[in-house]
Amino acid sequence: MNVLETCPDLSGGRDELLLGDALNAALSENPALAQELFLIARTGPLKGEAVRGIEAMKRRGTPWTGLVDLPGGAWWSLDPGFLKDQ
Repeated sequence: MNVLETCPDLSGGRDELLLGDALNAALSENPALAQELFLIARTGPLKGEAVRGIEAMKRRGTPWTGLVDLPGGAWWSLDPGFLKDQ
């Protein structure tokens, strides 16, 4: 297996932390493995806890730029600040 895909809104980012720990352990044993890995990280969608964060930022007047309000209570952003937080 060399293709791994994750998205922070699937488990609040916990899956990415677990994947990072596993990759760090595997790469410390075999650094050449990095040349064979494909990591796909979907970014941009905001759901759940992240949406509550947006509402708080909007109240403070400091929301991320480029927020798109999607149907169903979800949001989308490719703002560098948001991506860094992800």
